Amino acid sequence: MPLFPSAKRDWATVEEESVVLLPDLLWPPKNWRRLTPDQRLLAVEFASMSLTQGERHSSLLLPERSFLIHSFHFLVLPGSAGFPLDNKAKARIYTYQSLLDIAKGKNQSPCTHQEDLLKALTPLSKNSSTLLDKINHIPVRI
Repeated sequence: MPLFPSAKRDWATVEEESVVLLPDLLWPPKNWRRLTPDQRLLAVEFASMSLTQGERHSSLLLPERSFLIHSFHFLVLPGSAGFPLDNKAKARIYTYQSLLDIAKGKNQSPCTHQEDLLKALTPLSKNSSTLLDKINHIPVRI
């Protein structure tokens, strides 16, 4: 799990069921715009759980709800309901907000502090997830 989540994607710009997450799971879901905010969040949770329990990531232990959603934050659909935040999730959100502020030029801390934060959060491995590679063409929502 990275220290910060992959950025949300602008799923409104993508055709429904255009990304294959698993052989029987396409994203974004068909008719997702008709779903209530809670149903949109449930769709994200279902996809996240399916991905977590899939092939290499299979586990009998189910992750905490906030960790599960946070791990697959990039699947969150526009207009989804908010999800529960425990203290660990809040810490990850604050870290992500710091990165967002740096990206938008809103961070007031010295450049050396910003660089230190970015270096600390840079993954040691350059291997990217195949799932993230599949959605690389979808615009990021900042």
